[in-house]
Amino acid sequence: MVTIATSKDLPLLPGYTFDYQNTLPADVDNQKKFFTKGQFFMKNGYAFDTSHTLYTNNKLQFEENAPSTPYDIGLTYHGQRVSNEFTTQFRPHYVTYDNQKLNFTGYFTQTVSGSPYETYRVRYVNLLYFLEDDTICVNEAHRPNSGFKQGKLVTRDKHVKPVANLYGAYYTWKDLNVGMDVHIYGIKYRLCTCDAFTKRFLVSQGLDLNPEESLPQDPYETQRLQSEHQVTSTTKRVVSYDRKLRHYLKYDGSLETEDHYFDQQASSDYYGPKDLLVGSTINVMNQKLFIFDCNEFTRQYYRDKFNIHQPERVPVEAELRGK
Repeated sequence: MVTIATSKDLPLLPGYTFDYQNTLPADVDNQKKFFTKGQFFMKNGYAFDTSHTLYTNNKLQFEENAPSTPYDIGLTYHGQRVSNEFTTQFRPHYVTYDNQKLNFTGYFTQTVSGSPYETYRVRYVNLLYFLEDDTICVNEAHRPNSGFKQGKLVTRDKHVKPVANLYGAYYTWKDLNVGMDVHIYGIKYRLCTCDAFTKRFLVSQGLDLNPEESLPQDPYETQRLQSEHQVTSTTKRVVSYDRKLRHYLKYDGSLETEDHYFDQQASSDYYGPKDLLVGSTINVMNQKLFIFDCNEFTRQYYRDKFNIHQPERVPVEAELRGK
């Protein structure tokens, strides 16, 4: 026999049966008492979160699509104009502006301390604003041997405006324009140019575009490119004119260039195996070295390779003791 508990203070444990007749309305079925409120609700096939508001002052929320059958004013019947009524199709803003973003090109300056060659760097960035959720990210193009962390400098997120009277307000597409500064995490990004889609979007929303600005030159990068160009030019000249002779003809002032190939085997500028014989003296870095003996392997190599018999060992112990 199951006992129906009437106390409201009993714990919710297996084996207990509670009487909810006094806590729930009478029209609620006992089989449907254990329900939870849904977090999402559906509208026109799209799910919306009930914990967030749909309408804000900064977002482009919905799009009114044209009807599938356009209204024809010329259609009449018995002198009366036929009305073509239709309902506006609802679309949330994150569906309308999915994968659509505003792309601005700009820069920011970074102070360099402790260097005698530079005092600041100019770093070029792309600021991306995503229309679907009003988020912003900042990316820096890769430059070789820059010495700085590059790539994604600011992750995609909403960012607060640095205005005292608008505490907590986020950047929106209305706050972005060419020729203005954007402050994110204490860094001032200067927006100079934007792409074609960004121009069309801002103009279609009634914003006046400011004149575009040119990106400033990085003094350190310019100096480094000049030094690399000089090294490259010198290397090219050395490779192009290697092993070539230039003759200057005095009688008419003309020049003549011809190729010259060196025979390394016939060159006498370097010591060779035939110069290293027992009893001979060689000069190495302005020091005279006297060869007085060699091992048996060296003697056999000279006999097989050059048909040369190395002289016998020269006694030098007496001379060394005399010195």
